[in-house]
Amino acid sequence: MNNISNIERFTGFVETYDKYRPIPPKIITDSVVNYIGREPSLVADLGCGTGLSTFIWSDYSKYVIGVEPNKSMLNKAIEKSNNDNISFVFGYGNDTKIESEKVDIVTCSSSFQWMEPTSTINEISRILVPDGIFVIYNHDQPPSIDWVAEKAYKDLFNDIYTILDNDNKKKDKLWTIEEYLNVMRKSNNFRFIREFVVHSELKMGADDFIGLAESQGAFQKIIKENNAEMNRKILQFKKIVRERLEDKVLDGVLGYRVRIGIK
Repeated sequence: MNNISNIERFTGFVETYDKYRPIPPKIITDSVVNYIGREPSLVADLGCGTGLSTFIWSDYSKYVIGVEPNKSMLNKAIEKSNNDNISFVFGYGNDTKIESEKVDIVTCSSSFQWMEPTSTINEISRILVPDGIFVIYNHDQPPSIDWVAEKAYKDLFNDIYTILDNDNKKKDKLWTIEEYLNVMRKSNNFRFIREFVVHSELKMGADDFIGLAESQGAFQKIIKENNAEMNRKILQFKKIVRERLEDKVLDGVLGYRVRIGIK
């Protein structure tokens, strides 16, 4: 059963999410296509959000499907799309409605941790063609750009997660990557599994750095709590970042951890 709280966590800040979330770098798509060794006929991007991780496949695959359970995110992706070879559909990681053995590459970009592992892995195995590839990629947070701003970011999110994790009645279910890898290994549906690390270079100013923080579901959830102490800490975080980065656009590095499984 899908956790409705996980899905609704991303409602209400679509524009911020779409503006400030990073677009996955080309090195990921290049690396995955190298593994499959041909032009894919179909790529399915699960938990695609507003399509940031879906559009990147347009030039690589004959057709691309973005699957998203949050209707506001899905509507934004559809609104943005003008690609003839991309479509966006309502669905879940464990219930995509895609035909069996039709997909060459299944991707999850910073979304897999919100999906129940066993049923999702079974669904991915079902829709992948033989020798198809499943790829998970998550970016580190925050980007490497300024140590004072980075420390303020980490301190803020440590406080946010402490509050959310202690609020058992409202706690969303989050799975670890290791749990997923264990399920993948035990499923015997993947003949080869490995991890590798890549990075992208980006430019960031104060608004971009703060916007990245505001695009996180945990940040938005804590705002809805209207916790006076956390509101104060958020204002202090923004103050520190603006003092460090205001009127600057700095070169930064954003790391990605990539996990692949070959069916």
